[in-house]
Amino acid sequence: MGKLTSVRFKVTQRWASFLIAGGDWETTRVELIDAESQKAFFKATGQQSENLRPVVVDLEKQLGKEIFIRLVDEQKGHW
Repeated sequence: MGKLTSVRFKVTQRWASFLIAGGDWETTRVELIDAESQKAFFKATGQQSENLRPVVVDLEKQLGKEIFIRLVDEQKGHW
């Protein structure tokens, strides 16, 4: 359990993609955070599967801004 946060970086491309797996609870998620407001503008969870699935995010509104990635695991119990 815990949170892992990336360094801030400037968005230079419109699209981002990553792979995700695991549980589908709000307590286990990937967040993209606007560095200025510190608010999440995108969240993704798994789908109760160990198989990685692709996620694609449109970052057009964040172009030129700084963001960071946060991985959140607050789930107690399985997964």
